[in-house]
Amino acid sequence: MSESFFGIIGEYGNNLMVYDTESIILKHQIQAGHVLRSFEFNKNATEVILVTDDLKIKFFSLAKFEGVYLRELATVHRGSINSVDLSLN
Repeated sequence: MSESFFGIIGEYGNNLMVYDTESIILKHQIQAGHVLRSFEFNKNATEVILVTDDLKIKFFSLAKFEGVYLRELATVHRGSINSVDLSLN
């Protein structure tokens, strides 16, 4: 059975706290470096995608407590990016 998570954006908006759905224990805390606008877990709950106010989409692995920065997409939109959603494929 795979883990199930939920996330809460921190008090100042620049970090994501990821909790286990069943135990409500903090599993990961990811520092985004900028204010978060949105986030989405991948279907296996092994990665999280963050949308920040600096027009970047950042990918983090949930392999460690702090998350592991994988990559980012910058300047994908000239206006603001407000949310993220993943397709099933």
